[in-house]
Amino acid sequence: MSPEEASKSIPAGAVPPAGVDAQKKKKLGIFESYQVGTGGYDEMFSAPGVVRPAYLPFFSNVEKLGSDRLRARWERAQHNLRDIGVTYTIYNDRQENNRPWELDPIPLILHENEWRHLEKGIQQRAFLLNALLHDLYGTQRILQQALLPPELIYAHPNFLRACHNIRIPDDRPLQIYSVDLARNHQGQWTVFSDRTQAPSGAGYALENRTIVSDILSEAFQECKVERLAAYFRRLKETLFHLARRHQENPRVVLLSSGPHNETYFEHFYLARYLGFTLSQGADLTVRDGQIFLKTLEGLLPVDVILRRQDDDYCDPLELNRYSVLGVAGLTQAVREGNVSIANALGSGWCESPAVLAFLPAISRAFLGEELILPSVPTWWLGDKKALQHVLSDFGRYVIKPSFPHFQRQNFFVSQLDLKDRERLIQRIKANPASYVAQEQLPLSTMPIWNSGTPVPRRICFRAYATGTQQREGESANSTGYDQYFVLRGGLTRVTNGADSLVSSMQQGGGSKDTWITSERPRPHISLLPPNKHDLPLRRSGMALSSRVADNMFWLGRYIERVGGLTRTLRYLAMRFSSEDNINLAPEIRPILYHLRELGYLPSYVRHPNHNELPMPAQCERELLQIVHGNEQGHLRRTLQLAQQIASQVRDTVSIDAWRIAYRLTSDIPAQPTGPHYRFVDTVDILNNLIFTIAAFSGTSTESMTRGPGWVFLDIGVRLERALHTSRLLANCIGGKTLQEEGPLLEALLEIADSRMTYRSRYLNAMRLVPAIDLLVTDESNPRSIAFQLVELNSHVARLPRERNLPRLAPEERITLDLQTRFRLADVATLCELNTSQRSTITPISGQRARLAEFLDDIPKKMAELSDILSQRYFNHAISTRHDSL
Repeated sequence: MSPEEASKSIPAGAVPPAGVDAQKKKKLGIFESYQVGTGGYDEMFSAPGVVRPAYLPFFSNVEKLGSDRLRARWERAQHNLRDIGVTYTIYNDRQENNRPWELDPIPLILHENEWRHLEKGIQQRAFLLNALLHDLYGTQRILQQALLPPELIYAHPNFLRACHNIRIPDDRPLQIYSVDLARNHQGQWTVFSDRTQAPSGAGYALENRTIVSDILSEAFQECKVERLAAYFRRLKETLFHLARRHQENPRVVLLSSGPHNETYFEHFYLARYLGFTLSQGADLTVRDGQIFLKTLEGLLPVDVILRRQDDDYCDPLELNRYSVLGVAGLTQAVREGNVSIANALGSGWCESPAVLAFLPAISRAFLGEELILPSVPTWWLGDKKALQHVLSDFGRYVIKPSFPHFQRQNFFVSQLDLKDRERLIQRIKANPASYVAQEQLPLSTMPIWNSGTPVPRRICFRAYATGTQQREGESANSTGYDQYFVLRGGLTRVTNGADSLVSSMQQGGGSKDTWITSERPRPHISLLPPNKHDLPLRRSGMALSSRVADNMFWLGRYIERVGGLTRTLRYLAMRFSSEDNINLAPEIRPILYHLRELGYLPSYVRHPNHNELPMPAQCERELLQIVHGNEQGHLRRTLQLAQQIASQVRDTVSIDAWRIAYRLTSDIPAQPTGPHYRFVDTVDILNNLIFTIAAFSGTSTESMTRGPGWVFLDIGVRLERALHTSRLLANCIGGKTLQEEGPLLEALLEIADSRMTYRSRYLNAMRLVPAIDLLVTDESNPRSIAFQLVELNSHVARLPRERNLPRLAPEERITLDLQTRFRLADVATLCELNTSQRSTITPISGQRARLAEFLDDIPKKMAELSDILSQRYFNHAISTRHDSL
């Protein structure tokens, strides 16, 4: 059904008879400059100045809004998109891996009369492809009736022989389906791709709706737009229904391949929205044919897996031995009926474009009817007649691989020169069965908002359907197509240029929201189930996987490591800006020596008492590199690591905490700018970074419940802070006494963020014993080492373990021993001059070797504690990070 035919059936009164003519006569406001193309189909305008009926309510509201208000709202929306980190990963992009999600505010609008035709066609197609998959991995009627060439099955890498005759719940391997559609030359919707493996984009469509319905709230209400929540509610019900055990409250996990996946944002977004556990292959294990989730509390059974991995990556044991993303033994667990997967393993076979060439005949054989939604004319070039037909008019076609692969590309023949065409022909002739030819669809156009000006871009549309169960009171239709529920909306994709036909996000395409409008107000739909009974109260959420605990621990460590280093560098930068002679400042050289001991400065930076110590000004280049460099340990590199880890726990931290983490690297440019850029110029950068870290720490403290995730985050912070302070004091004070200790003590108090506390107690009298007491043994100072030990001892006591053992756990013994030693320590005795002992931290034995030796034990014990935590709780992590400092 064309949109013109659909518009004829719009109820009387919905569009005034003179509406279109009236629209011709009035000015088009913000769309006045929009150029409607000739010879193509435009979604908003049927002719220059003539608005299509479906867009009239939207058009009227946007005109009332005005370009200035629309621009202001859109700028706010773009800022929100950046803040919450809506991204899409671009492969082989050396400059920036995660790119901001490209969204345009002007939605694609389809009236419900046109939508009914699309909806029925999508349901039929999902039903047919499900039947095809069930047959493919079962009786293989398609081969017996010669409906498909055998080489399109057995040569396809996504035909998984290990999955043959595996029993699927409800005989429905295709639980989630999506389809790519575009307008043909007549303006009719035509299918050019089916997505059956792990369809992506529904989460982005939901996020698009959230953003666009906010900035165009008046138009959204006026247009009576269908809601998206009904689809996700059906999806959740369907996944619960797949559980063969624990059907009242099954455990469903969303299996992701991790942050490097192009749609990882969608993975965690859907997991959070649907209430599922976001997991990776390393989080799961198979024991006795059952799938378990590895958690701090032990192994928890998994009933259903919503997978976002390609078929063969899911199981390195039976499907792809090179995969490091899957779960060894997963196929056998499915075979034994102990876990259900959506979509079923092997469903990616249907994504071959070669199937489109044979689908009309398969529809007639399986359903006894023609396809409601036609496919783009397709020829499999393994057929000699098809090959001759395509080569006779080669310029009309798009050439695609029969078996899609990540590095295979599509060729728009019309855009190739003669030499490239000839090379492509020779490649096809050498292996014709590996190629498919499709007619090139023109794609329809519609406006995008380009810097305040509407300009035309070509678009295509991705729709979604999920398998569903018949509800009480619902009647099944005769075809059975209502076994699939279609999302009343979708993801509209936009090409990357005015003349481009490529809408792929990997190649710079954008997106739009999709509105299905009605004549009746649409009811509010909640994803929450009806309140049939009261829920038991709980004080904890979902079980925390070992990988997430590991990442929370290291996120805390990296954030605190950045904080300590930033405060040290800020102090030095501010002293470099002083009018005093920096080379004569007695407190500068010990701090530079401290940085050298941590590996940040080269070995020629000697001990403060060594005659060959270079002047501080000579270290300026190295100090700048610490701030802006990308080497291990540098400030910017550590921030990148913290941000990467934060991206893996986005479903654990709060949205505000993630917004702050997402901005961590934005304050530090990759390279210093300008020929006169000096170390002193980093003061503002370092100040802003300290504010950002304080905001993250405060938000995490105030917004996270005190569950295992927060405990491991804070353990990481406390461990790293104790490590930083002990090293700072040992390296700067553990050596021989300087002639003037006052300036150094004041510097150390400032770096440890304790100078104001010291002055409130002792005014301006700088003495070593009070300073060491405040920074080392004072449990009331949140920056002291003793305070960190108290918190660590409290945290490790809460970790899950067997409580009936006759002795303390190793991590408890370490923290309790250190806490006791610090409480019994006599600070005055530690600070006494004594040359009879040596410290492993200080290369030259100092007059306060007792203090150096006392502080020297902290890094050893913290490293031991970190190892024990890793062995006892993080041994399921996908990777191991080591403390390089």
